[in-house]
Amino acid sequence: MADMLWGDFLGLLAGVAWAATTLVVRTTTLARAPATQTLMYQLVAAAVLLLMASLVTGQTHFNPTPQVWLSLAFHSLVVSFASFLAWFWLLTLPGLTTGRFLVYDAHVPA
Repeated sequence: MADMLWGDFLGLLAGVAWAATTLVVRTTTLARAPATQTLMYQLVAAAVLLLMASLVTGQTHFNPTPQVWLSLAFHSLVVSFASFLAWFWLLTLPGLTTGRFLVYDAHVPA
């Protein structure tokens, strides 16, 4: 039960972090920066923080199998690069708000 609650907490924390990132991008000079520049800042900061976290927790072992390389390529190119680039580009469009994205998603038939 404790593991399930910990997972729920981490899921909520991820949503708060995503919202905080969106607020920072929309309310700072990053709102006028190109999406590629915002993406670069995001990925460099994440790389540094995750490297430090891996060193602190002792999770530095890497077993390079073909499946690991494919997973790493997918998460690097699609999840981290393409989706964040699209999100940061959408945030630069004038007149669009996150609420409009959510309302649109709620009305799209499945």
